Amino acid sequence: MRTGWLPKLFVATALVIGSPAAAHNVAAAELGVVPTPQKVETQNGTFAIDGNTQIILGENATDDEKFAAEDLRGALKEIYGFAIPFGTPGEYRDNSIVIGKPETNPLVGELMKRKGLSFSEKTNEQGYVLGIGEKGIVIAAESEAGVV
Repeated sequence: MRTGWLPKLFVATALVIGSPAAAHNVAAAELGVVPTPQKVETQNGTFAIDGNTQIILGENATDDEKFAAEDLRGALKEIYGFAIPFGTPGEYRDNSIVIGKPETNPLVGELMKRKGLSFSEKTNEQGYVLGIGEKGIVIAAESEAGVV
């Protein structure tokens, strides 16, 4: 059974983001995420998961993207006690967690631009980019290995 990095990263990051005062003082190594993020930029603000939060994949989501989304959904259900529904593929609305690769989910690329995120040389093989803002989250990767 494969296990993804996504729930661990998301939960650790959500805890930091949920505490704006702490977020500015956290180092990448202190997140407790393996692999350790190469770069962490913090901002003020919070994103709250609630009954209206949804997970959005692209219309052409790969099996690995679907696995990552289900893995995250399961981890969040354990934390919050309810299952976060999947939204309409490729259709964004506030209070969403958008997951995927720009090539399979154009919405990922659009949200990366909005949040000023980009891939580096090191993200192309197994890396990922996570952007959390008050209106939603984007989790992006360039490869299948980066997704899971």
